[in-house]
Amino acid sequence: MLISDSTRDLARDLICRSGDVVDHIEVDSREARALVRVSPQHAPIEFVVDLEGLRRFIESAQQDARDVFPDADPSESGLRLISVQLWEEIDTAATQVVAVGIDRQGATWRRTEQQCR
Repeated sequence: MLISDSTRDLARDLICRSGDVVDHIEVDSREARALVRVSPQHAPIEFVVDLEGLRRFIESAQQDARDVFPDADPSESGLRLISVQLWEEIDTAATQVVAVGIDRQGATWRRTEQQCR
């Protein structure tokens, strides 16, 4: 399936919600990525959003997202829900998170400092 401009905009919006973008958000036909400062005490974290995965997540999580955020439209409630999941990836890590994202299937992931060595 072709990724629409609205999916690219949703990915940009998701990344911007996560903290202060250090430089800029790069978006191509497959993914959006940026370094984001989520806390003054930590180094920036790379956010990598697979556009197809984001679309899949929002479509598959519509009912759950609507239940949790009944005041929002489906796209907004999906963004809120995936944002919560990305923050859980960051908050539950035992070591410094260097990257988080959404994979092609719409699942969240993280890479920590220990995994980089």
